[in-house]
Amino acid sequence: MTDVTVHLTLPDELMKRAEAKGLLTDNRLQHLIEAELERADTWERFNRAAGEIREAASEMFGVLSDDEILQLVTAEIHAMRLEQDTDSSR
Repeated sequence: MTDVTVHLTLPDELMKRAEAKGLLTDNRLQHLIEAELERADTWERFNRAAGEIREAASEMFGVLSDDEILQLVTAEIHAMRLEQDTDSSR
């Protein structure tokens, strides 16, 4: 473990609420940082996947708006769910 000193300047009300919830302890701050790192990693993976979907859609359908891509993805998800429901009912 590495010791690090963090100085925070927070609004009084926010600090009171954070202390009341036990958010300013070493353990809790560690978990908050880990959760934020995981969220950031997930967002990066999502953006990469979205880029791949956009690229694949562009190759098949030309340049599409975000709404058009969302419609294609939604239709594919519905088709996959229908297929899964059909397979599971057999």
